[in-house]
Amino acid sequence: MQDPIYREAYPRLSVFEAGLSNRVNEVEFDRWLCRFWGPGRCVGELVILARTESTVAIDYWFHGPEYLRGRDLISLSLVAAPNGIDPTRQLFGCDDCKQGRAILAFKRGVWRCCDCHGLGYRSKLIDPQVRVREELAEIDARIPGGRRLRGMHGRTFRELRKRQAALRAQRGPFCEVSEAHRQVIRAEWLEVAKVEHMVHPGYEKAGDKFVKVVRPSWADDPPAPAPAPVAAKP
Repeated sequence: MQDPIYREAYPRLSVFEAGLSNRVNEVEFDRWLCRFWGPGRCVGELVILARTESTVAIDYWFHGPEYLRGRDLISLSLVAAPNGIDPTRQLFGCDDCKQGRAILAFKRGVWRCCDCHGLGYRSKLIDPQVRVREELAEIDARIPGGRRLRGMHGRTFRELRKRQAALRAQRGPFCEVSEAHRQVIRAEWLEVAKVEHMVHPGYEKAGDKFVKVVRPSWADDPPAPAPAPVAAKP
């Protein structure tokens, strides 16, 4: 079976979401983990162990199809990318193209930028009606029943309601997404203190931090956390 050709089918690590985009940003990395979700299940986990001015050490574990599987402790490069707002801004350095990238993707054991992996966008491959219904489902989940949830800014709520109305106007006959384009993986950064247990078999929760443990075999699948919530179809 051919590997997916779009970036959303692979685990992706954002330099901004990981708190690595600023050299002076003091993040307590052992209090956070990144959990990766596939359709209704957890497919892996990543932790940041240490950081220098030019590198960051990560330990990751993924399971699933062959192109997705892997476990390793590696260092990723960080390169200076100052702009007019932040002179200390940094990005990941892609080992292939040697360019600064905000996002690296994991495919067949290698972290590279999406361009070097040859990955396009899923939105360019699926039917427009699938895009409309998927985006509408996401908005419906954020404002269930058209209600503004506690903590949401009024401006955000108004923009979501406006976009919701526009999508409903565009909605046509139901169109099923093809099997080849069904895989979507999203990353979620979580505080260790708020999870029940670690999924990565090399670590476990100890209070509000994670600690390394020794297990007989990392190849055995650990118990997965509860499935991700699924938004109701519009």
